[in-house]
Amino acid sequence: MKTVRKHTATLNLPTLKLEGGLFLPDVLEKAALGQARLQTEADYGIPKGLKLKDEYSRAFQIACAQWRSFAPLLERTDFDAQRATATFATELLRDAFGYVSVGAVTGIELGERSYPITHLASAPQQPIHPQNSLPIVVAPHTLGLDDADTRFAIAGSGSRKKTAFQLAQELLNASPDHQWALVTNGKTLRLLRDAATLTRPSYLDIDLQDLLSGQRFAEFAYVWRLLHSSRAGLVGGTSEAPAPVVWEAWREAGQEEGTRVRDGLRLGVTEALITLGRGFVQHPANDALRQALQDGSLTKEAYFAQLLRLIYRFIFVFSVEERGLIPNAPQPDEDPTNARGKLAASQTYAQGYALARLRDMALRRRARTRFDDLWQSVKIVFKGLAYGESRLGLPALGGLFAPAQCPALDGAQLTNADLLSAMKSMRWASQSGGSLAPIDYRNMGTEELGSVYESLLELVPEVDLHARNFGFVGLTSEGSTAGNDRKLTGSFYTPDSLVQELVKSALDPVIEQRLLANPSSPIEALLSIRVLDPACGSGHFLLAAARRLAERLAALRSPDGVVTPQAYRHALREVIARCIFGVDRNPMAVELARTALWLEGFEEGRPLGFLDHHLQCGDALLGLTDLKAVELGIAKDAFKPLSGDDKNVCKRLTKVNSVALKDLEKKRSAHAFGQLDVASAVGDGINQLQAIEALPDSTTLEIADKETAYRTFLEKAKSSRLAHAADLLVGAYLLPKVEGTEANIPTSATLYLTLQGVPLPLAQQGALAAAQAACNEARVLHWPLAFPQVFASGGFDSVLGNPPWEQVELKEEEFFASRNPLVATAKNKAERNQRIQWLSEGMLANHLFPNDYNATQIAVAELRLHREFIVSRRTFEATSTFAHVGREDGGRYPLTGTGRVNTYALFAEAISQMISPSGRAGFIVPSGLATDNSTKDFFGDLVSRRSLHSFFEFENEGFFLGAGQGHMLRFALTTILGSAGKVMATRFLFQGKKLTDLDDAERNFTLSPEDIERVNPNTLTCPIFQSSFDAELSKKIYERIPVLMREGRGSAVEKNLWGIRFMQGTHNMSTDSHLFKTYHDLIGEGFQLTGNIFTSDEDVYAPLYESKMIQIYNHRHGDFKDSNHERAHILPKVSFEKLAKKDYVTMPFYWVNQADVRKQLKDAGWDHAWFLTWRNITDSRASARTLITSVIPFSGVGNSLPMYLPIGQSAADAALLLANMSSLILDYSARMKVGGLNFNYFISETVFH
Repeated sequence: MKTVRKHTATLNLPTLKLEGGLFLPDVLEKAALGQARLQTEADYGIPKGLKLKDEYSRAFQIACAQWRSFAPLLERTDFDAQRATATFATELLRDAFGYVSVGAVTGIELGERSYPITHLASAPQQPIHPQNSLPIVVAPHTLGLDDADTRFAIAGSGSRKKTAFQLAQELLNASPDHQWALVTNGKTLRLLRDAATLTRPSYLDIDLQDLLSGQRFAEFAYVWRLLHSSRAGLVGGTSEAPAPVVWEAWREAGQEEGTRVRDGLRLGVTEALITLGRGFVQHPANDALRQALQDGSLTKEAYFAQLLRLIYRFIFVFSVEERGLIPNAPQPDEDPTNARGKLAASQTYAQGYALARLRDMALRRRARTRFDDLWQSVKIVFKGLAYGESRLGLPALGGLFAPAQCPALDGAQLTNADLLSAMKSMRWASQSGGSLAPIDYRNMGTEELGSVYESLLELVPEVDLHARNFGFVGLTSEGSTAGNDRKLTGSFYTPDSLVQELVKSALDPVIEQRLLANPSSPIEALLSIRVLDPACGSGHFLLAAARRLAERLAALRSPDGVVTPQAYRHALREVIARCIFGVDRNPMAVELARTALWLEGFEEGRPLGFLDHHLQCGDALLGLTDLKAVELGIAKDAFKPLSGDDKNVCKRLTKVNSVALKDLEKKRSAHAFGQLDVASAVGDGINQLQAIEALPDSTTLEIADKETAYRTFLEKAKSSRLAHAADLLVGAYLLPKVEGTEANIPTSATLYLTLQGVPLPLAQQGALAAAQAACNEARVLHWPLAFPQVFASGGFDSVLGNPPWEQVELKEEEFFASRNPLVATAKNKAERNQRIQWLSEGMLANHLFPNDYNATQIAVAELRLHREFIVSRRTFEATSTFAHVGREDGGRYPLTGTGRVNTYALFAEAISQMISPSGRAGFIVPSGLATDNSTKDFFGDLVSRRSLHSFFEFENEGFFLGAGQGHMLRFALTTILGSAGKVMATRFLFQGKKLTDLDDAERNFTLSPEDIERVNPNTLTCPIFQSSFDAELSKKIYERIPVLMREGRGSAVEKNLWGIRFMQGTHNMSTDSHLFKTYHDLIGEGFQLTGNIFTSDEDVYAPLYESKMIQIYNHRHGDFKDSNHERAHILPKVSFEKLAKKDYVTMPFYWVNQADVRKQLKDAGWDHAWFLTWRNITDSRASARTLITSVIPFSGVGNSLPMYLPIGQSAADAALLLANMSSLILDYSARMKVGGLNFNYFISETVFH
């Protein structure tokens, strides 16, 4: 049987109080007991022969004696309280806790600010210096650590007062040299650390007064183990090799354990969902629920959504209960009668209704009965939080607890057994030793909870009413979640350290700029900042942005510098209501983000705010960002045949649209669009939204009125001409084009009539409804219509996020994994295509299981699934087609809509379109954004406009767990500016391993647009310098030596001094494979082999060279004869003895017809019997050489060996070119240009010659 650890989140010790996430409670408890890392005698610097118990026993006697001297001074007024406290604190730290060198200081200077730190502790025999010391703030015993006083004001900050705690915390947040500090007033000792936010403080408090006056020896031993000077890294180190900071090691252990807890919670919540789902379906009293699922009025997806909302309700209550925010507690200055009433209500709630009581009850098997009294009490709590219940001290919150959130579940019943089983899964975590420990919802960050619950959104529910069962495909039944593994495991969760870096680069400067520009009204200026995450998921970036804004807002409203926790919560609520915007394609992700923001911004006595107008469900990439695009009509690309389309129908529609486009161009040239006033049309929406935002929201009734007003506004907005035109434009891409649907497919003629407000002809009246339905199903989002109040002012001030990195294409295996494993598990693509074909005929099961086949029922299901597959595939195809539309046709992605488009590239361009002129954006994307050929136009545009502020590439060394390690996954923290912002030079970092690399001057470098153009003039992609030295050296090289080939661009003239022509080999290894012959083929056909040439009476077959057959200056590096003419990834190395023979030739795996080779070379203008080639696959990060090039004899050449042919040059000059291309210095230069594994043509063009 598992043991249960009954400690609470704040430790079951009267003298210790853990607030926030400073340490994981389990790790802190182990450290207090001496069972954590680095807790031997040697780690504490104890001399050999002595025991730890001897040391802390001696320290306890000293500390008690010092307290007896200090305690009488607490009641006296004739002593200087500050001096008395400082004397006691320094002696206590020195004599009892081993801080040998503690000295008074006048403060620490950082920039223009002076922090009045009172003391610094340093290692023995080392000078006291800020860089190797522990800051200590000593307050007089007459002041609490959270009481403000002028003596703690930070000079230069504009605040007149600070608390001792705030002073220390703000020093740590500002100082790169300090991470930890101590604060004390003699009665309490507080340990704190550098924190990303001030809105939720984190610290460890020790009640010295209780500890020492009560002679608590056992608890003193705990404190001594936790706070000894060796824990601060002040024992045993040197100035060259400092001792480790043990507190930091304990935090790391906590983070590791926290990861395990989150993983366990992720599994636990999944189990809870299954338990609850089954419990509701199985309960005898829930006939109405089962009937709704049976008749389809409640789909399995809607049922799952309600279960998720129920889970959200639970975590919300868990968190606010443990933080003491519900039930309503009496206030110190409250009327006694009211206070007694609140106290009684709190007691009633705690004893009979609190969800906290279910935590321990969940471990008692006898409590798991078939009765449902516990569920009834839970429903009373939820109803009380919806409308308010004074008898339980519950405020009216509405929002998540409103009846519309879980109507099917609120009216259903659930047994105690099922409820408590779910509670156990959500409230208890299994630990490494097999014991159970309570999950700490009080100190778990809201974003951490988000990472757990976001993974649930990818689960695929299934309901079996006959068996009264509920589960998930691939977990409780056959099937798979292939393709969703990364999301299901939460490995897409963005670490907070990365989020904070982007907040620092893309939000902090916006805040400073806005406040500087509005000195007379700073509060309104701050609240006018608009922050967006266009793929918000659980809202991690939005939470970080809200906290940062709330910190500044609370500080502005507290001119004396005193900011209380209540002030922070009030500021958070207001910031979330006015400044935070998010979009996600998954509706449940939007609800999760809303729940996270509600939880973070919860303010006692206030309902959950209305956020629907700021958090919207939609496809951020599909829709318009510029409504002027409707004036250009519908591009011809909209009528390209996609999956399931009839080509003849598409041709006819293209012809009709072409005529309409020409007519539209004439009208546009004649200014016939005078009636279309986009600005005023959107402006009307702005005024209405501003009025809605100004509505009061202090009660649930006022919020309900606000929601009703917003719904009315939405209905009106959807009926505007602009909204109709936008839907018609995008709907043309989405709608299937088959016989009988032509009248319902919008064309540019339909669009023009709609813009003019002219009623559509009878035959075309179905087009608008069809387009709207298609757009609604695809979750199309027209940004200026969704957020008119933002786009009217130029866009968002700060855009933050980590958008998806996926190809815009339907992955068949992933689609069928949860729908039909027979298709998903096909051996290869050919077999999968065959099975999809059978599926389209309703014959898949018939072909695979002819003897076990229910023809009619299964055939209908197969045909329905195939239709669903075609719709999904053509939606992806339509999105890709929409992305490929050119600028001249009103395309939204003129710079990144090329080739196989990736969502990260589209998001990057979309983000650049959404920033206000003075705004900033910080986002995480693959580092290929700066180096890949497919994104070169976008990156070049950023560079040429001087909009790229910084680009920091990191290899995945523990940032995204489970998402590919090291150089196999490289991402970049990217910050760009709006059109009004210009940077003279961009900051770069490549191949970073940890965030501290950002502070390494040797790793960081800057490049101006001119530098980038000089090094990579044809693509404007970024060279990949590993150090500032590489950058400076390469700049000087390219200042003196031109590139091999320079394309004509603008006023620059094309230069190709060597007359080089590139060829992708003579044969493509995939598309030309039908032309290849193997050794065994040719021998079997009677060909004769001479050297490595096969001949017959009619044909000659030449060897087909591949990249693995060459090396530097060696065209005989690999020989397939050595692999017995079998296909091999790596060929055996050719011996020196063979290479010494002049007549030795290597054998390829394939041969090709020599006549085909000669024809291609004649067409290319090449008349030599040799070629210059290079390997197109390289690994600049792991190989000694980057550019592998060689001359090879006349032969066929595969596309893995691109050719560079110096047309018109002599053999001697070509040899010089080869020598240059093979040189080490050129290889050094080439290495700086390769971002992946492909050495592409555009890289070869820009090596110097």
